[in-house]
Amino acid sequence: MPEEGYDYLLVIRGNILSEQTILDLKAKALKPTGKSIYYSWDSFENMRHKGEIGKLFDWRGTFDSVDAKESKLGYELVPLFYSDDFDGAKLQQPTEYKYDYVSVSAFFPFRYRYFKAFKAANPDKKMCLKLYLAPSVYRGKKLKNPKLVKDLDMDIISFEPFKPENIRDMCRNSKAILDLAHEKQQGLTMRTMETLGIKRKLVTNNIYLRDYEFYNDSNDLILTDLAKKADEAERTGDYSAFVLPGSEWLDKPYVENEEVRRKYSIHSWIDKLFEV
Repeated sequence: MPEEGYDYLLVIRGNILSEQTILDLKAKALKPTGKSIYYSWDSFENMRHKGEIGKLFDWRGTFDSVDAKESKLGYELVPLFYSDDFDGAKLQQPTEYKYDYVSVSAFFPFRYRYFKAFKAANPDKKMCLKLYLAPSVYRGKKLKNPKLVKDLDMDIISFEPFKPENIRDMCRNSKAILDLAHEKQQGLTMRTMETLGIKRKLVTNNIYLRDYEFYNDSNDLILTDLAKKADEAERTGDYSAFVLPGSEWLDKPYVENEEVRRKYSIHSWIDKLFEV
């Protein structure tokens, strides 16, 4: 540590930090003129401190638009970001797309259920729907709830993690990205920001996407009531509610706004946090 202390103290999420730990860090590590910064990379509801930790900092931001609106502590809305690996301005664009829709994420029962529904409803489209299921998680679920992981569709399930560069290339070679967040999630996922960065169309179940300046119904489609639709589809065998748009939407030109897009790069995100 520099003898005079640091210029900045940055805490991200901070769910395991006590109030005293933060006060000690500020007292012992910061210069007298130093700034303390807190960023909530999760919704307050999912954290032990419910966002109250923010009162200990000079500046506080959150990726959750609802938390930013409702907090009395002056949280600023700062969404996540896309990295240079997902900067569409730096990537060679394909002359022919391999997929219509790509979705790559971690296994959760709700995602697997919906993926099977999307697969059944869209046989006419080129779909790449992949879920990583860690072997240890699979064994645990097999013991606790064997029906959940019985007869898994191995076209969807992978027991091998996906390398970041492979995920990027799958997204780059697709016309659109399908992103299914936890149904109570309010903040935008990293995949949403990567989709913006790579200049691809987005289909998501996150209704809060409309809160953001880059939302555009030419580029973005929001799905609602998927649980209810899945119940009905499984009851009747009719999966038409899960049919995704075809060429009439996929092949319409992507509407670009380069000035807005660049505001959500990792570089802009870092600049925003440290401009206090």
